Amino acid sequence: MAHYRKIYNTLLSGVDKTLRKHRLLARPLRFHLEINDTCNLNCVMCARQSDAFPKDRGELPLEAIQRIAHWFQYATYVGLAGNGEPFLHREFFPILRTITETGAVPSVITNGTLLTARAAEQLVELGASIIIVSVDGGTKQTFEAIRRGADFHAVRDNLLTLKRVKQERGSTFPIVNFIVCLMRENISELEAIIDLAHDCDACVVIIQNLLPYNPRAEASIVTDRTELARAIEQARTRAARYGIRIDHLPLGFDLDSRIENREITSASDIKTPRNARQLFCPNIWQQFHVEVTGQVRFCCFWTGGATDSITRSTVGNIWNNRGFQELRRSLRHREIPDDCSHCHVLSEHQPRRIVAETVHEVRELLKTRSALRKHYRNQLIVNHKGKQPAA
Repeated sequence: MAHYRKIYNTLLSGVDKTLRKHRLLARPLRFHLEINDTCNLNCVMCARQSDAFPKDRGELPLEAIQRIAHWFQYATYVGLAGNGEPFLHREFFPILRTITETGAVPSVITNGTLLTARAAEQLVELGASIIIVSVDGGTKQTFEAIRRGADFHAVRDNLLTLKRVKQERGSTFPIVNFIVCLMRENISELEAIIDLAHDCDACVVIIQNLLPYNPRAEASIVTDRTELARAIEQARTRAARYGIRIDHLPLGFDLDSRIENREITSASDIKTPRNARQLFCPNIWQQFHVEVTGQVRFCCFWTGGATDSITRSTVGNIWNNRGFQELRRSLRHREIPDDCSHCHVLSEHQPRRIVAETVHEVRELLKTRSALRKHYRNQLIVNHKGKQPAA
């Protein structure tokens, strides 16, 4: 039943986004939970290197997540990430179970250092989940120079152990993806990272441009668009050999820069003057962001303070409160807040594209439902008959 709720909510969200309603019909389609802001690494490009970003404040309590958990059954994404390493949360696996019990699929961004054999077994036992591992180098030297405190071979071995446990249990899950923070130091190693992703059975490699959280990071940003395009194309070619998908997130490039440098795909791209563009932000129309204190911000890039707290109010009341409605209305009238002016997420409102993406997402949900049925059928064979399912 939760799956049909997701499909219905996805369709409602498509209507909200197409019409750019300021009071939404749909419930949040995506949840982003900062479950902690402590970390065991000291990565050179991380926001933790800047005094402007809060850190080491603690953990989002399990009870706070349980308070909003029934909303997850309508969401297509429940992400655990933030300014820390999620596996350090003392109740990490109870949080994952809380999410999966609602019929949602948790997605975790991790540095992979704590993905031990026992953790791998628990993840496989959990069922449907996605583990996104930060991999910023294809060689030991580059990886460890960027991700200070991590051991390249240990992280690789952790991923290979997870692969082995999945094979032994006949399990599809957790799905493993890689995320790469692209910088001058590692742009020449994208193909080596793709090779590692293949070895570890990663399905997707997400490549995101560096954000200038600190002076060291700012000096490492790849600004040459020709070099950037060439590196992404080479990565796509390498990934295609393995059937791996490449997602590139153009962080750091504002709306005008992205429009100016993209390929012209329709006459409307040429004819629409800048002052007539209709603005859109998928975060504001579909994502509910909870920080480690329980405060709700408009998104992870927002610095203007919280709009409410899940300890004081309900998701329903917050989602359509005055702050959210005013921000949606401002974007609809092309009034851009300071926090949004250089954000890579801000885009042109393209109704046809939104409709196409909504249809695609519904189809993916239907495919996922079939895949989940097959997965749990295979698990029953392994658990009760003691033999591997047929391929």
